[in-house]
Amino acid sequence: MNEQRTSGSSEKEEQGITGEGRGGEGAALASRDGAASEGRSNGERASGSSLRRIALTGAGIGFAAPWAGGLLLYGAFIAFLAVAFADLGVISVLVMGLILAALPTGIVAVWLLGRAALRAVGARTPEAAASLVTGCVVLSAVLFHTGGSLVFDHWPAVAAAAGLASAAGCGLAALFPRPVPLIVAAAVVLGGTAAAALGLPPELEAREERAERRAIMGDTDAAFAVVDHPEWRRTGISGQHGRLTVHYEHADGDRVSVETWNREFDEAVDYQCDYRQMQCEWKGDLLVVREEGEIDEVRTVLPDGPVVSVLATSVTARVDLMEPARHVRTGTPAEREEIINGPEV
Repeated sequence: MNEQRTSGSSEKEEQGITGEGRGGEGAALASRDGAASEGRSNGERASGSSLRRIALTGAGIGFAAPWAGGLLLYGAFIAFLAVAFADLGVISVLVMGLILAALPTGIVAVWLLGRAALRAVGARTPEAAASLVTGCVVLSAVLFHTGGSLVFDHWPAVAAAAGLASAAGCGLAALFPRPVPLIVAAAVVLGGTAAAALGLPPELEAREERAERRAIMGDTDAAFAVVDHPEWRRTGISGQHGRLTVHYEHADGDRVSVETWNREFDEAVDYQCDYRQMQCEWKGDLLVVREEGEIDEVRTVLPDGPVVSVLATSVTARVDLMEPARHVRTGTPAEREEIINGPEV
């Protein structure tokens, strides 16, 4: 009996020891699994942070590319002007040569700086994105040059728009340096830069012209005169002495301007008719104003009260002012918007 109890006790002890061993092994395995999972999580966080740095670096140098192209172009132009006005004699030729040599040097420097920045954040093929940046710099300089004053007047807006396209493309190239993404990135960079340089300046110029025409037209309730005849084509508007002037051209080339006296303290329709050299004569509802015997202008009064003066602007031929003056009437709100929006008709 004692032997049986001893044997049973030994078996239990062995089972307990075995269970403890297995429990220890399980704890060790769990610990290793937890460590591995934590390592993977840390690795994923590190990888995500690294990708963000690469993308932001690529986008940053991409955004700066059009600005760099503009600075190279306009900097060289200003340097040429400074040398030309400095009157340095023979030395000016050497200085201009150095300026020309600085252009390709600057382009190479852009590529080297872009590659170094991308390499520093761990980009796999920094040369590809750096090449896109350099291409954007060169294309920007060429387009800014060919665009002339129109691009120069709106250079900050053009450079910012081109920079956004270049930032997107260069960020893509830095993240995915494979053939297809690189082709897409190149299309985004070069196409966006070209679109910004070629399409944005005319649109901005048109907006400014519309704003200028709206300011000239004045208040929406201010009356203005138009010539209502198919042979008289509107060619533009201007503001003279605070008055609205609409310019017209006849099919045969005669030109007149129709000036509306719509200011609060404008003169009466017979203004200056008491001058010695002036002769005024009413013909129906038209006042013919002559100066030294020649018709100088024809005036009328709109139903709303403003005075309208029709004057000749052609310098090569005498214009019959009575003919357009007979077709003067008050402009409509729709015609007001047509004048503001343009283009001239």
